[in-house]
Parts: sequence; C-alpha cells; structure tokens
Amino acid sequence: MMLKKLEVFTAKINTVNIKAWGSDKKSIKKLMGSRDSVSPIFDAAKIALIYGVLGGLWISFSDRILSSAIEDTQKYAMMQTYKGWIFVGITMVILFLLIGKRMCLFKYALDMAAEENMKLAETNKKLGNAEEELRVKMEKLRTKRQALVEIIDMYRKERQLADNIINNVAVLVAIWDKNGRVKRINPYAEKLLGYTQDEIAGRNWVDVVVSSEDQEFMRGVFEKVRSGQTLKNHESRIMDRNGNYVDILWNSSVLHNNDGAPTEIISLGTDITQRKALEKKLHSLAYYDELTGLSNRVMFENYMRDLLEINGDSKESFALVYMDTDNFKHINDTYGHFAGDILLKHIAGVLKEQVVSPDRAVRLGGDEFAIILTGISSKVQIQAKLDSLVSSLRKPWIIGEHEFLISFSMGIAVYPEHGEDMTTLLKNADTAMFSVKEKGKDSYAFYSQQMQEKNLKHIDMINQLRRAIENEEFLLHYQPKIHLESGRIIGAEALIRWLHPEKGFIPPNEFIPLAEQTGQIKEIGAWVLKNALEQKKVWNKMGYENLKLSINLSGRQLSEESMAEDIGELLKGIDMDCNGVELEITETAVMTDLEAAVETLGKLRELGFRIALDDFGTGYSSLTYLKKLPMDTVKMDRRFIKNIESDDADKAIIEAVIQMANSLKKHVVAEGIETISQLEFLRKVGCGFGQGFLFSKPVTAREFEGMMLRVEENMKLVNM
Repeated sequence: MMLKKLEVFTAKINTVNIKAWGSDKKSIKKLMGSRDSVSPIFDAAKIALIYGVLGGLWISFSDRILSSAIEDTQKYAMMQTYKGWIFVGITMVILFLLIGKRMCLFKYALDMAAEENMKLAETNKKLGNAEEELRVKMEKLRTKRQALVEIIDMYRKERQLADNIINNVAVLVAIWDKNGRVKRINPYAEKLLGYTQDEIAGRNWVDVVVSSEDQEFMRGVFEKVRSGQTLKNHESRIMDRNGNYVDILWNSSVLHNNDGAPTEIISLGTDITQRKALEKKLHSLAYYDELTGLSNRVMFENYMRDLLEINGDSKESFALVYMDTDNFKHINDTYGHFAGDILLKHIAGVLKEQVVSPDRAVRLGGDEFAIILTGISSKVQIQAKLDSLVSSLRKPWIIGEHEFLISFSMGIAVYPEHGEDMTTLLKNADTAMFSVKEKGKDSYAFYSQQMQEKNLKHIDMINQLRRAIENEEFLLHYQPKIHLESGRIIGAEALIRWLHPEKGFIPPNEFIPLAEQTGQIKEIGAWVLKNALEQKKVWNKMGYENLKLSINLSGRQLSEESMAEDIGELLKGIDMDCNGVELEITETAVMTDLEAAVETLGKLRELGFRIALDDFGTGYSSLTYLKKLPMDTVKMDRRFIKNIESDDADKAIIEAVIQMANSLKKHVVAEGIETISQLEFLRKVGCGFGQGFLFSKPVTAREFEGMMLRVEENMKLVNM
C-alpha cells in the first residue's frame, strides 16, 4: 500500500508541469499545504522533527514488540536486521515524501525561474531592441534638437544682424501694411525724413511724404506692388518734414501669409538726391556750355542730326549761321580773360533773348557761336532775323569805365541748298564767315560756290606754302636803311620773297598772313633768321662790319619759351656774334603776354641783339610798350608817313612820337618814305633814319652790295 502511494506520488512529481502549476494555484497550495509561502528552515526543522519522532518511536516500541513476540534469539536477531531495513525503508519513504514535495516546489521554482528568465530574456531582448530604437530616436531627436538650437541661434543672430543692418544702414527701410500704413521705419529714414517712428507709424505713407502732384502716380505704383509685382530700381521723389524733395531709388517686395494673401510690403530706398543733382550737372556739362549756359557743340550736333532726319523727306529749309566775334583776341589780351568771359556772357545773354525756340543758339567754342533758324521760307526772312539780332548785339558793351562797340562776322548756309548733311552745312557756313572776315568783318554773308572756290585756292596755297618750306623756294631781299641827315646807307632790313617754280615771285602780303594763320610762320621765320645771319657774316668778311641788319621776328616765334636759347644755339652753329643785328617785333606780337615778351626780349639783348618796335602807333597801348619793352629803336608805321603831306593830325603824331623817342634815347626809323616832301618833313622834325621806295625798293644781296658802292648817289639825293 505504501509502495503504491509512493509510485503514484513519484509519477505525479514526474508529471508536474510548470505551466499547469502556473495556471492552477490550488494545486500549488495543496502541494505546499495551507501556507502561501515556503520557509526553508521551517521545512528542514519539520523533516528533522518527524524523522526524530518516528525514529524514537520505532526504537522505543519495535524492540518491545519483537521481544514480546519472538523469543528465539536467532530469529530475534534476524528480525532485528529486518527491523533495521524496515526502518530504513520507512524513513526513505517518509524522507522521499517530505523532500520530494519540497523538490517539486524547488523544481517549480526553478521552472518558474527559467520561464521567467526566458520571459525576462525575451522582454530584455525586446527592451534592448526598444532601447536601441529609443536610442536611435533619441539621437535623432538630439540631432534635431541641436539643429533646432542652431536654427534658433542662427535666426537670433540673423534677426540681430537684420536689426543692426536696418538700424545702421544708410538706406531708407520702410515696412507698410497692405493698405499702405506705415508699420516701421529705420533710424536712417527718421533722419532723412525728419519724422520719428512714433510720429509716422499707422499713417498712410503717400499722404505723409508724397507731394500732392505726385500722389496719384505713387498710389498707382503702390497698387502694383500690393498686387504682387516686385518693384526694382524705381525712382520717385518724396518730401521730408520741411517740404524739401528727396530723390529715392526704390526696391520693394511683398510678404504673403500661408493663403498667399499679401500681409506686408517691405521697401528699401536709396537717397539719390546728390546723384540726380550730379546727373543734372553732368547733363548740363555734357550738353550746355558752362560759362554761357548756351547749348554746346555736342547738343548742337544732336539737334542738327534730329533736324536733318525730320526734314529729310520734306526738305523743309532751315539756316545754319556761323558767328565769330570780331577782334575778340584783342579784348582778351588787353583786358584779360576775365573781361573776355564777361563779354561772352553778354553775347550769350543777347542770343538767349533774341533766339527763341524752335530756333537755337549754340556756343561752339571760344568766341564762336552757331545759330539755327528753322521754319524759314526765304533769304529775306533770314536777313530780317539776323538784322534784328545784329542790332541788339551792336549795342555798346561796358566793362568798368570802358565802353566797347563789338561786331560780328557771320556766315550762312541754307539747307538743303548749301548742303544736306551737318558737316557740309557747317563747313559752308564757316567758309561764308571767313569770306566776311576777309572783306572787313562786321557783316554777314550767304555761302556761294565762288566762296568755295576761293577757299579751295586758300587750301591749295597752304599746301604750296608747305612745299615751298620743304623745297626752300624762298630768298631774301634787303631794303636799305638811310641816315636821313647824311644820306648814307647805315643798314638794311631783310625781307623774304617767295619764288614759286610756276607762278614766279609771290609778294609777302599774299603768303605771310596765311603762314601766320597756319603756324608755318615759325619755320619760315627760322629760315629767315638763319639765312640773314649767314648773309651778315658774309658782309662782315667783306668789310661791312658796321652795317646794321634788321630781321623780323613773328609773334609765333616770340611766344616760344625756348626762342632765346634756340637763337643762341644758331649763333654758335654759324660761328658769329650778333653785333650790328637788330630784331624787329610788332606791337601785336607782344600784346598776348607783355611780361613774357619783356623777359624774352631781355634774354635776346643779353645775347647782344638790338631790339626794334615795328609798326609803332598801330597798337592799343603804344606808350605802355614804349616804356616797358627793352628796345632800342622805334619804327613808325608807313600809314602815318603816307598822309603827312595832307593830314595835320598825322604830322602832329609823328612829331610827338619822335620827341618821346628822342627823350627816351630811342632811335626812330620812318618806314614808307616815297616823296621828297615826306623826307624833308621828317628831317625837319628830327627823325634820324628812314627807308622807302624814295631810296630803294628791296633788292637782292648782290644788288645791295652794288648800292653800297654808290654812296655818292645817295648823298646827292638827300641833299637835293
């Protein structure tokens, strides 16, 4: 029975399933007893106590039972052995039952622990995965958080930078709401406009800073911006608090909400007031003459192009008048450039008053002007306009205590008769003006083909003169200078002649003025000086050391800063001194710069030259020159000598000049003596020297040398 229970219990233990136990708490409690918990010490003490009680009872009663039941000692001994084995068996069963129960609990605990461990491992795995996933998410969140922090920091810095820029930039920054009310302006805008942020905030921009005449236009511009158009480089003007206009270059854009509706307008404005003023000034400088305010040559050319294009099909006539101020250089040189500028302003004032749109007056440069007369139908109409203009221009011009009557030379070219392009019209008008100059100035003339032919001849003469210089087609003639009291030849004046290979002799009055105009006089003057000095050297060797030789210097030569040095080098090259050589200059040659002329002539006198003032009496300040210039001789102009037989005024002038020159210890030479009566008068009033056709015309060097041998003839002529 006992063994059967043990087998059943063992089978039950072997079939204990932790899962079944886990779902049947009653079976667990039944196995454990009525207790809800297991105490190892209590259970061990319980087993030991049961074992002790059973062992004591067995020992105490089993021997008594056996001794009473068995008397046979041998059998008793054998039963004792059985008794021991029975005790061992019983104790084994009891220990098995007691320990097996606990082992089942222990196995349950182990199974539960294993299961929980598996669950924990699985949970731990899940937790590990979750932890890794959480770690990844945390890393992403950390990265996103760092990026967000950086974005916030960058936004903060950008906001700070934007505020710094807005507050410190020299640009007008204005923010408006969609209705045009001001939300914010920066400090620069406050300074520029004179309004504070508080004063202008909430007010309509157009009503505050835009003038009434510009408001309608600016509202239209604002509507375009509000509709979404981006405004780039738009110029407009606004008013500051004091009503002063400020030119602004705008760039505007619109901010929208998520629905795309406009919320704010941001505008950046650059103050271009100075730039606009500069542009206006540059435009004025580019197209208007700064001194007179008239249109300049650039504007003239643009206007002419437009006029020619407009009239190209209709061939409607207009006139181009080329106007030059007569003797302007003399006024400029005598009274200075300041006086010349005042005169030009005076002329421009008259032109502005008389030449009204669509006609136009232009200053081409210097003292030259152009006038465009439009809508003309005849030359009579042109003449009427010019007569009215000339009448106004000829009114006396006063500067200081001096009064001047100024005159003008005008040339007229008519479109399309005298040309169909600007260059031709301007050239022909200039040709007509030059023709007026040649005929005495102070008039106007229409262009003609004859003028053109004459102009071509003029150009041809210039070219021939250039070839004459290159080929040395010139030669020198010498006109004797006479001591009027004795009749002796005391010197000669070297005079140039042009021997043209085809035309023969060309007189100086035909090519010298041309050479003066073109600047070729410098080369001609240098040639005259060199050849005259070489001739003087030849005469010195012939025994005529005391013969005086006069050589003319042009104004162009005198204006050269290095002239004295160049002549000094020429003397060294010829290997001669300048004893007995006199350089003649005219009053007009020194008028440009008297101080410079005095300095240059002083250097020439240091080289040993004598200085003569030629054509004395024809200039504007003869007495001034007589006093200031370092000169030795005064040559009276032939125009005074010519009329002394019939003009008492000329006689008085000549007598006065001679007296002044003698008192200043200057020699006097009278030019152009042609009659005995002229000679007698000059000797009577004390003129020391003279020259003229009465004695001899200019002759070649060889002829002059022959005259030197015929002194007696001169003596007889003088003493007649």
